[in-house]
Amino acid sequence: MDASEIRDSVGDFIDTETRRGIGTFDEVVAATVAHLGEAAEADEVRPVVAEAFAAHLEEQRTWPDLLDSDRVHRAFRLLEIDGIIARTDFMCCRNCGVGAIEEQVAREGRRAHGYTFFHAQDAVTAVHGGGVELCFGALAHSPELTGQAIVTRLRETGLRVDWSGDPGERIFVGAKWQRRRLGARADFPGGPVRTSAPLLVTRCDYSREDGYEDDVPMTLAECRGALYELPPVELSFVGAETTVDGVATRLATYWRIEDGRARLWSEVFHPGQFDHAGRYVSLDEIDRVLEAFAVQRRVVLGELGELTAQF
Repeated sequence: MDASEIRDSVGDFIDTETRRGIGTFDEVVAATVAHLGEAAEADEVRPVVAEAFAAHLEEQRTWPDLLDSDRVHRAFRLLEIDGIIARTDFMCCRNCGVGAIEEQVAREGRRAHGYTFFHAQDAVTAVHGGGVELCFGALAHSPELTGQAIVTRLRETGLRVDWSGDPGERIFVGAKWQRRRLGARADFPGGPVRTSAPLLVTRCDYSREDGYEDDVPMTLAECRGALYELPPVELSFVGAETTVDGVATRLATYWRIEDGRARLWSEVFHPGQFDHAGRYVSLDEIDRVLEAFAVQRRVVLGELGELTAQF
């Protein structure tokens, strides 16, 4: 197949997979070949996927610092701290999503009393402007209380949320779903190479086999978004590095699972001043610390309270 035939046949599929922002270039190419039933070779598909990646990155440059998807991810991280497991673009369907969450709860000993997520089929609708519909359920307490807790957290972030109060109906979030492509998820043959940004970021997501990536240049908004995206898995972290007082300094924020509960631990390494000293933080607190670190090049973690040795 030539490029025009591929665009006509699976252009919408390629656009959707690119906008979902999860798969790398090679993964989107492989998914497209599989979607075509192997009617085209990977080398024939690559130029068309590269066009989609280039267009996405160009559009991404015009996005605001705080996206609706950031707001959803932030609300979901707060829900995790509250005891409700929350995932985005998770598994292929409702049944598989519920099964995977129940398995995680049993495996990790999470003291969760509910869950919420939207799955891959929902993501297809979401990236094309259809908003997000959330599945949810109770593992303890009542489904009505779980649904109301989810709605409250989402509305606190400024999102429009519609729910009838019936636990048999899904929760609709009027969010424009946009996923940033950064680092390996932004790379494609012939694509731009980003060499500078206020922060060099390392992210380690133990929920993914390919979840480790280091020295990714990011803005404050991008780093904050990466932290919001990170699901709570023991010792998964986002670390940012910049220069403070002429010295390379690193701020890292980890998820800890203690007594089945998710908590955030943040620590700083600044030679001669802080040697992996840190403390537990709220999401509001790490927002403040990260902004001072990226914009003012200041370490303000100690202003929140006493710092202790590495956990």
